[in-house]
Amino acid sequence: MITRADVLQLLNRIDWPENHPRIRPPMPIEVQAFTERTGVTLPDILLEWLRVVNGARIGPGGVFGLQDEDPYASIDLCLRDLPNWRRKQWLPVAGDGCGNFYVFVPEEDRRCVYFIDSIEGYDELCYACASNLWTFLWFLFKCELEESTWPFDREHVVQVDPNIVSCQLAPLPWSAD
Repeated sequence: MITRADVLQLLNRIDWPENHPRIRPPMPIEVQAFTERTGVTLPDILLEWLRVVNGARIGPGGVFGLQDEDPYASIDLCLRDLPNWRRKQWLPVAGDGCGNFYVFVPEEDRRCVYFIDSIEGYDELCYACASNLWTFLWFLFKCELEESTWPFDREHVVQVDPNIVSCQLAPLPWSAD
């Protein structure tokens, strides 16, 4: 099972953009204001991640946070542009650098992360990427650091994340058409 510590080890190896400001973790009042403004309650696992990285242009398309300093890394601004996500309580956690998104879907017991392909439409979950946020981040950063077969190599993905098979809102990547 992938842990927070596993993700932090990879995060320490990621190349950050030059002069990238380290955005402070969100204050409780900011989390409360976000919830009041959007009607979306942030799950504990996401808040735990935001205390580590509160939005940054790292990985293929950046990771999102509760900050407005960088519009390309803001959950709030993304939800303003895609109000159906707010209604569905989908939370953008990262981009792929090509206009597609990874969203955290807290309605499932495992709180899976899914891929959204903008060509298919922003309201369609294309496939499951990971059974939880820490595992997703591990896969994402692992791909950034070295060649990887994630998410389409069934054997590799299931070995690392056996719970991915419980993600039910979209197909698994190797069976998506």
